[in-house]
Amino acid sequence: MWQLSYTAAAARDLRKVGPEVAGRVLAALDAFAIAGAGDVKKLQGQNPPRWRLRVGDYRAGLALDHQAMAVQVLYVRHRREAYR
Repeated sequence: MWQLSYTAAAARDLRKVGPEVAGRVLAALDAFAIAGAGDVKKLQGQNPPRWRLRVGDYRAGLALDHQAMAVQVLYVRHRREAYR
């Protein structure tokens, strides 16, 4: 099981997207943390490596620490804004 933590920016993003979207994103993050489930892909050209979790039209940016089994949620944004 992965340990989840959120940056201040991710917490702010979750408040901005509204309760319905935030609930779906949080449920997807929990599913990933518990079972590794979800549409997670490594982003190209990122140093240090970053991943994204796709939840409908929204993307959660992740930093994974495999040794500590820790996931830091960096941001939660609509797909048109997530990769800028």
